[in-house]
Amino acid sequence: MRVNAVAPGIIETPLTAPITGNPEWNRAYAERTALGRWAHADEMAGPIVFLASDASSYLTATVIHVDAGWTAIDGRYRPPVA
Repeated sequence: MRVNAVAPGIIETPLTAPITGNPEWNRAYAERTALGRWAHADEMAGPIVFLASDASSYLTATVIHVDAGWTAIDGRYRPPVA
């Protein structure tokens, strides 16, 4: 049995609209990524297709962080000071 996972970062969706709709919060989250932006949901498709394909046949116990570098640069969110 193989077990792999995708760990997504911040993604623009209807559920995140209250955050992306607030310019200060939107920017605060985006600045915590190496790419400086939110992901679009379709950007998760590539890694998922890879894990579902024969190209990943020798992977197991792997987590692919699709988070624009959030994990690599310790992007812990700190809310803006009001």
